[in-house]
Amino acid sequence: MIKHKSWLLLLLFFICFWFLRFDSIQTGSVNAATENTIKVYSVLPEDLTRALLNEYQEKTKTKFVYKFADKGQTISADWEGFDLIIAPRETMINLSSDGKLLKQDSRKENLPLALQDAEGYWTSVCYDPYVFLVNYAYSRRVGQKNLLSWKDIAKQNDIVISMEELSGTPEMRYFLTALASKQGEEETFSFLKNINKKIPQYAKFAISPIRLTTIGEADLAITSRNKVIKYIENDFPAYIVEPSEGFPAQVFAAGIGKASTKRDSCEKIISWLVNAEDVIIVTEKLGYGYLFISQNKFENEANRESLLWVNDKYLTDEKRTELVEKWLQNVRFADK
Repeated sequence: MIKHKSWLLLLLFFICFWFLRFDSIQTGSVNAATENTIKVYSVLPEDLTRALLNEYQEKTKTKFVYKFADKGQTISADWEGFDLIIAPRETMINLSSDGKLLKQDSRKENLPLALQDAEGYWTSVCYDPYVFLVNYAYSRRVGQKNLLSWKDIAKQNDIVISMEELSGTPEMRYFLTALASKQGEEETFSFLKNINKKIPQYAKFAISPIRLTTIGEADLAITSRNKVIKYIENDFPAYIVEPSEGFPAQVFAAGIGKASTKRDSCEKIISWLVNAEDVIIVTEKLGYGYLFISQNKFENEANRESLLWVNDKYLTDEKRTELVEKWLQNVRFADK
């Protein structure tokens, strides 16, 4: 009997030993995975962000786990929970001003000052320029050389223009704020009043100006490159023009959350996003129209900075709302 009990105690001892050892291994694996997890907040489409991070790992022979923001999380309220942050340039400026970002060690010498923080807290990685989508039949009638600039379309008396309501979406508010930052409010509203007469009805959906231009009900659409690029094919009845004076653009920048312990890893990812031409291939394969900084070689194209118009005067919600209200009163609902 005593011998039988001894065997039972010995068996229990081995069971407990292996259970504790297995639990220790599992806990270690979980901790290792947690330590190697980069928490990502990105306003770029998730499939694009995921593809870029996967490409980075493949090209740099790096392995890590990344976790995206949960639905309902916002960068303003939950900023402490993220390592890598990709957000509109205006958001990054505000996060930097509030002391919510870590300083990056290296400045990007080839970037204009407007596209990176002077203190190194954020770096622009890509942008979505606002462009013209021109109907081929209309351009043949008036001549392509007469549809190259904002001034050109303002001079066309018989043109039908389609664009989204400027108060309707954050994207269109970026268009308005970047235009006003570059041109000043007086010149901006003068131009918008001019084309307001040529817009039969403002569109409620992003696809509408594109559709109307392709079927000939509009001669020209003002839209963003990312919205239209997926539709451009060989037999597409319209083409894209980057206005020759320059173009408003929504710029997306990257930074590192103040509470992050993954500073080195995040900085390497940001540097890759800025410099690697692989990002262009990944983006084009997925059908997106964002232009990455590496695509434009700013150091070799001195005038590119002046062509890229960014919002640098309306950095708070209050200022953006005030500008939209001015547009509504002075343009949208003023007498045509």
